[in-house]
Amino acid sequence: MIGRCVSISTVPAFSDKLKQEAKGNEEVLALTAIGTLAYAAEVQGILLDKACSPKIVQSNDQAAAKKHTRDCALMDECVKAGYGVLTPDGKFINIDPAGSAKVVEALKASKKDSDIRVKVTGELKGEVIKLTAIKIQ
Repeated sequence: MIGRCVSISTVPAFSDKLKQEAKGNEEVLALTAIGTLAYAAEVQGILLDKACSPKIVQSNDQAAAKKHTRDCALMDECVKAGYGVLTPDGKFINIDPAGSAKVVEALKASKKDSDIRVKVTGELKGEVIKLTAIKIQ
């Protein structure tokens, strides 16, 4: 529930020692809980597989991302690694494993060879989206 803080003393899993260590940190616990909430989102950017993405993402090299090919993204190693979306502001949003299977289907159906711009929708939690839909633009 948003905006409601539960006292750690009401959580049976906490031992007395943990309660003492956490005493006074209720605000930190509440902020941590808020930071892990998921929400509906739409993310747009360039699709990359996680096998090829580290160098591109680290340098936010949008030009290299545009050159990444569909054939590469469909190689066995790349399919196994999963996928994500590099946003225009340089964030890399990981796609969940079930969503990655949907990405493979979309890539196979697409005629686009490179500069694979996508719009993905789903439930975003942190930097991972639980994909519900993908559209290759």
